[in-house]
Amino acid sequence: MQLTLIILSIGLAQSYSPVCETLSFSRTCSSYPNKLVVLTTVDYGMLSFFEMWHKSAARYIDHSCMQLVAMAEDDATFSSLRHDFSEAELDVQTDRGIKAEMFPAFASRIDELKLHAKSHYNAIVSRRPFYISKLLHQGCSVLYVDIDTLWKADPFLELLKMDQGRGQLYVTIDNPNPHKDEFCTCFLYIQPTNWTNQVIDGWAKALFGESPNQPAFNTILKRMDPQREKRSVLPFARFPPGCVANEFVDSAAVLHANWRVGHFSKESFLRKYYAELDLGSPPSIRLKPTQKFLPVRRYRQNLQSNLPSNLRRFISPYKFHHRFVNGRISVRSGVD
Repeated sequence: MQLTLIILSIGLAQSYSPVCETLSFSRTCSSYPNKLVVLTTVDYGMLSFFEMWHKSAARYIDHSCMQLVAMAEDDATFSSLRHDFSEAELDVQTDRGIKAEMFPAFASRIDELKLHAKSHYNAIVSRRPFYISKLLHQGCSVLYVDIDTLWKADPFLELLKMDQGRGQLYVTIDNPNPHKDEFCTCFLYIQPTNWTNQVIDGWAKALFGESPNQPAFNTILKRMDPQREKRSVLPFARFPPGCVANEFVDSAAVLHANWRVGHFSKESFLRKYYAELDLGSPPSIRLKPTQKFLPVRRYRQNLQSNLPSNLRRFISPYKFHHRFVNGRISVRSGVD
């Protein structure tokens, strides 16, 4: 499988921000010297997720000290991002050596991960520890973030409040009980240390035993940090899990569309809160170019049934058909 590395630059930094001056991160990253790496993964079916996340996060990513990196899981994603972003915003590179480079003994089996996952989305997120591990071994500090999230406020300020990010690993709770040691792999701030390398490499190797992605991470973390001394837990009210997101909308810095089954449920959650952030017109819904009309109609029906009533008008069945071109569906009212 060929993996594609997309490097995104959201304009030139205006100044060296207080976050850049005070946040703890490695200045010896071999791939991106003096930069903190903000890492995401995306495939074509999740491009609308990426676009919503990107608009919410771009307000807080300072490119004077941060490098945004997205792992594109297919050629269609690579081509679409290259088309949608200008050369000033997007620098494209390919990375074909991650299999053999990181885990030679498992190189031929990395593609098998998708066979163990229950869904295409789970298959993609199960490959994230390999991407994280590569960067850690290059001496990079990494903020990994899922793209089915929206940044309502600056998450880097939350890291500053907790020892200025000097801890080895920062995690968020993924349980309605904030005192449960069940952590989400959706938002991880990781420093390149011997211990974090062992945790992430152990997580990656555990996936070959057919363990689900997040339980594997939690099992390894519990084993590697039995006294709970090396992990740092970010505030529950600022990083609530999706199951209680509606209760913490006002206090949340990051909203996550997890605890929702299916693409349509996630999409409707993200579009609802994206509209409240007033970040401009919502992005188009992307379908793979090979999909035909019937799946498109089913997609509209499912999405419409999951959307709040005040947003359903954006996908009128009459306007919808005219705006399906080259695998893209616009949900912006009045645009043909």
